[in-house]
Amino acid sequence: MILISKIRKRIPICQLFKAKVVRLFLYLLPFVVSLPALGQTSPQLDKKIPGITINAGNALDAVKEIEKLTGLNFAYNANQLKNFAISRQVYENKTLREVLNGVLKNTRSVINEQSGVIVILPGAGNDGPSSRQGKKTTGIVSDKSGPLPGVTVLEKGTTNGAISDENGRYAIKLKSLPAILVFSITGLKKQEQAVEDEGTLNVTMEGDLQKLGEVVVTALGIKREERSLGYAIQKIGGEQVDNSKFTDLKTALAGKIAGAQLVGAPSSTFRDAGLRLRGANSLSGGSPIYVLDGTIISHTDINLDNIESISVLKGAAATALYGIRAAAGAVLLTSKTGQRNQKMRVEVNSGTAFERLSVIPAYQNIYGAGDNMNFDVFHFDPNKHPADWKNFDGQKMVQYYMDQSWGPKMDGTMVREWFSWYPGEDFGKQTPFVSHPNNVRDFFRTGINLNNSVAFSGGSEKASYRLSYANQYRDLIYPNANRKRNFIDFAGNFDVTDKFTVFADINVVSTKQIAEPFDGGNSNQRSIMAQFNQEFQRSVDMKRLWPYKTPDGTYRTWNIVGPNGNDSASALRPRKRDNPYSVYYESYRRYSNFRIFGNTGFNYKILPNLKLQSLIRADIMVDDYDDRVASGTVKQDMYKSGSSLPREFNYEMTLNYNKQIHDLSIDALAGGNIRHFKFTRNEANTVGGLSIPNLYAITASNQRPNAFNDYQEQEVRSVYGKVSLGYKRLLYVDLTGRNDWSSTLPVAKNYYFYPSVSTSFIFTELLPHSNWLSFGKVRLGVAQAGSDAGIYAINTGYNLQNPYGSSPAINVPDKLVDPRLSPSLSTSIEGGLALKLLNNRIGVDVSIYKNKNTKQVTELQISETNGYSSYLTNLGEIQSKGVDIAITATPIRNKVITWDVYVNAGTNKSKVIDLAANMDNYLAAGRENGLRLELDHRKGAEWGLLVGPTFQYYQAKDANGKPIASASNGKPIVNTNGAYLTNENQPLGSILPKFTGGLGSTIVYKNFDFSFAIDYQVGGKFLSLTKMFLLGTGLDPSTVGTNDKGNDWRLPVAQGGGIKPDGVLADGTPFTGYVEARTYYWTYLFNKVAPPFIFDASYVKLRELRLGYTFAMKPWYKRAGFTSLNVALYAQNPWLIYTALKGIDTSELESFWEERGQVPATRTIGFNLKLVL
Repeated sequence: MILISKIRKRIPICQLFKAKVVRLFLYLLPFVVSLPALGQTSPQLDKKIPGITINAGNALDAVKEIEKLTGLNFAYNANQLKNFAISRQVYENKTLREVLNGVLKNTRSVINEQSGVIVILPGAGNDGPSSRQGKKTTGIVSDKSGPLPGVTVLEKGTTNGAISDENGRYAIKLKSLPAILVFSITGLKKQEQAVEDEGTLNVTMEGDLQKLGEVVVTALGIKREERSLGYAIQKIGGEQVDNSKFTDLKTALAGKIAGAQLVGAPSSTFRDAGLRLRGANSLSGGSPIYVLDGTIISHTDINLDNIESISVLKGAAATALYGIRAAAGAVLLTSKTGQRNQKMRVEVNSGTAFERLSVIPAYQNIYGAGDNMNFDVFHFDPNKHPADWKNFDGQKMVQYYMDQSWGPKMDGTMVREWFSWYPGEDFGKQTPFVSHPNNVRDFFRTGINLNNSVAFSGGSEKASYRLSYANQYRDLIYPNANRKRNFIDFAGNFDVTDKFTVFADINVVSTKQIAEPFDGGNSNQRSIMAQFNQEFQRSVDMKRLWPYKTPDGTYRTWNIVGPNGNDSASALRPRKRDNPYSVYYESYRRYSNFRIFGNTGFNYKILPNLKLQSLIRADIMVDDYDDRVASGTVKQDMYKSGSSLPREFNYEMTLNYNKQIHDLSIDALAGGNIRHFKFTRNEANTVGGLSIPNLYAITASNQRPNAFNDYQEQEVRSVYGKVSLGYKRLLYVDLTGRNDWSSTLPVAKNYYFYPSVSTSFIFTELLPHSNWLSFGKVRLGVAQAGSDAGIYAINTGYNLQNPYGSSPAINVPDKLVDPRLSPSLSTSIEGGLALKLLNNRIGVDVSIYKNKNTKQVTELQISETNGYSSYLTNLGEIQSKGVDIAITATPIRNKVITWDVYVNAGTNKSKVIDLAANMDNYLAAGRENGLRLELDHRKGAEWGLLVGPTFQYYQAKDANGKPIASASNGKPIVNTNGAYLTNENQPLGSILPKFTGGLGSTIVYKNFDFSFAIDYQVGGKFLSLTKMFLLGTGLDPSTVGTNDKGNDWRLPVAQGGGIKPDGVLADGTPFTGYVEARTYYWTYLFNKVAPPFIFDASYVKLRELRLGYTFAMKPWYKRAGFTSLNVALYAQNPWLIYTALKGIDTSELESFWEERGQVPATRTIGFNLKLVL
């Protein structure tokens, strides 16, 4: 089959699809303006119990024994039962109701069931007729997730009580007034509320850290008790990522997840960080998926103000139900929702923050520009200079055109600076040649971040809703760089009938940004930090670079050719670098995005134990972007414009079954999914410059423009299932399986199956009650997963190329595909221990894991002598193993102060076990020129090995070639000129860290709250090209100094200057000569050897700080409608506590293995107000 990509007329994607997408969701909205949870349990009272013996004692002991044997939750008043004696009783094949009626027949208790909770209430005659007299109080009991069924409501000091129904409603007639009502339920704090008169009393319950059975969100959005899980999961509250108002989710998670590594996280850009869980498990590394309310999305469009909780799944057993996409883990996000039976709640957030430059390299301020220590001198030439320039003859000039700082001292000598050649009041003036130490800092402004949101939520007996709008505006510290984002989020549910519920979660995001900062090296002339760290001159006054335009519209720059060039007309042309202001105001990128994603569907309760869920998930984006380079700058002017439309639809259906059979609980799921992905892109760019200067249009291209379109499509069909078994809340076993059929694999082998099994054993259920060991669990899980090939990776078609003259052109396919290509295979095993100590004041969770990834689908570069350049095949085995530790503690908790602490740590080692026959290394990335450094995966070595040229080190040997002791041993070998001898392709260490982690604390004292979060990394290597250029070009402070003679080493060797390399000759004789300083740094080190520029990536960073105050609700606040008012002062990245390379924030490396021209780190201080009405 021949595939030809045709050039089509560019489709106005934005207009075409925005309207269609909005129309689609407006059509669906009436059907989904609701939505809702099922979660109702089956009646337990009428289930038969095979056999049970009740020992003699009192009724309270009997109920506790029945509660333990059945594994059900009971609600009762202990004082009501403990005074009733009972005899020994035996029951065979009786229902639970019959057993309880027999045991409690003398207590006159009323027995019923509410949402799976067995409720024992006093009967009519238990406390006399007055228990049904008095004033009536009604209300709704809820927590942050919604109404709470099964809450016991007791009138304090009596046995008079009630129980909340499935909608959280309760009603109780009080014996007397005033009274105190006590609200209690397992897992939440007991509350006491005073009642002065009859009426309505609504109560919101709060979590109790002393209780067990916390519910977490697992794969496919299934809510489970954490105790039942046979794999590691970490849950983070939404407030923990929103406290300091980070807009990037992964930066907000830094240090809060055991075993997680933050990569590529520059704080002064619009880009998001990368996140790696449990090291690297494939040749490409791997990153987790992000799932918002069940929909897999890009993490870039998440409004953190709208997040209720986050669950992080790290192992294959936890993510197996997601299939191939979650092989490297999953981050599950749950949005905030409205509560049923609640009046409208309005929540307002408003914040303002200021962002300042915090970390940049240090620069020397002694020597100016040049490749030697002499000034240039102006030589008047009447044939090329204006006559009035004759008076300038003999004037000293700065070497404007030089990109190095090995020039003369900045000692105040009168010189002609660059600006003195531009027309204006400074033309012809000589000024002192001095340093401007803060010129780099002077370029950056104070950034402003504005974050405002409003949310409306509430519900009735049959529905709930939440609608929020958020607006984010951010000015970066770079001039003209800003982003505007708007979020609209809706979540709702509605009970059409008692059995049928519809629901929807819809999210709309729009983004517009301009002048995203560039980073990288000198191949990108718009990387300002590369300019500052390589070529910028310390004598340049940044204030004189503004304005960046002359009156005739040309651009001013410090890096001019100079008047000694071929003619005076070329004197002001930029030689190598543009004015940094003109880059950001003229040669910038723009980007806009409109995105709508979410889901809509229904739940239907077929039987009490069986429900059906069906839904559609959609993720649709419209991207428009352009890029421009202004006319008259260093690079050729150009314009590029494009649009893309990625969209994905998932069609899902699941059956859920749950049942309690005596001591055995069964929870099963079976489902299917069809995922359909399409991607289209149209792009064009000018060729040969612009026909009209600064006319940014494709039609302005000097030559025939390049244009292309791209189309991709993929479909994956899946079936999956899960069975969870629990025995007496003591032992749990989970079995899952999923099979995917992918269109990107060969038809004969286009499927892959992922099984998993995990188990959890709560051993403390078998131990006597202990205050020091409150809870203990061991877990074990095993799973397999697979992955497919990229879209069209197995197709070898022809691609349309730019025409050759007037003739069409296509290129011949040069990729060879293995006919036996099959899915990759990953096998994971994980064990763990979870403990709660000292009445749950301390929690410890330890995980040990081992992953093996084989048969990875990889494209290899091969010799072109056989007519092909690459080969797509299965290869490799990557093994990753490690330990994660998560510790939580509450050292202090009383009515005045609560102090919570967390500590996370993870260690991982990823190793390349095997590649392919006759293959010892796989090149992941590299620098073809210059330093010749590569990122390599070598057989038998750690994953991600930096490989490059190193020093040759001397080792003395005897006549037989055996090593012997010598003072010269271990010193670099140099030649007779002092140049270092090197060995190529030497291992320099893995880029993966040895440890990662974090620690944090929250203290609540009365109305004040204070919190901080620290994250750290130990180990890992990276290449700093910034350091290499700073040294090579003479900008680094260490290039200024004196030699062992006490002389300035920048002086010529003939004048006593120069550097003496610390090395020996090939025979071990110490080198005693001297080398010119510029020669040493620029010729002998720069681009020659790697070790001086390889650094430890360790860091410790205070990531966030917060101090807040919640105002006590005075009567006039309540009359004004306020429910809550909180103000907070916060800081983002306030302190880089430790880094091995000063001036570079290694927590924000631009790449996971190198940095060059890295954008600087920033510090943000902000204020936020949160108001609830």
